[in-house]
Amino acid sequence: MASILNGKAIPFEDVFNDSVFILMNVSRHPVYKNNRRTDDYDGQVYEVCDTMDFKRIKVKMIGQMKPIIENDKLLELRKEKPVFVEIIGGTITMYEIRDENGHPSTIDSLNAEEIKLVDAQL
Repeated sequence: MASILNGKAIPFEDVFNDSVFILMNVSRHPVYKNNRRTDDYDGQVYEVCDTMDFKRIKVKMIGQMKPIIENDKLLELRKEKPVFVEIIGGTITMYEIRDENGHPSTIDSLNAEEIKLVDAQL
């Protein structure tokens, strides 16, 4: 039986204790056609770490063609201190998928309306 949460967007606030995360990495979100990755991209992916359990997650911003910070600049800044971001309008959507053998599993898709750099401390 399928989960009642399948495909429903759950607000970040219902899952995470805070909307501020440590920014670890920034990359482009690739476009796939016919289950194959293309050279095109349609947004950004922000890998962040929550400040309570220090779990890493990837949050997509589809449609954002220019990142809030270039990854090279981020890596340089992280040598001195953590870089923090606030996730605004974040949602988590669970999807049920099947592997090549037909075995079911679930994945989470994390998206944000906005991500901005903020001053914060651990």
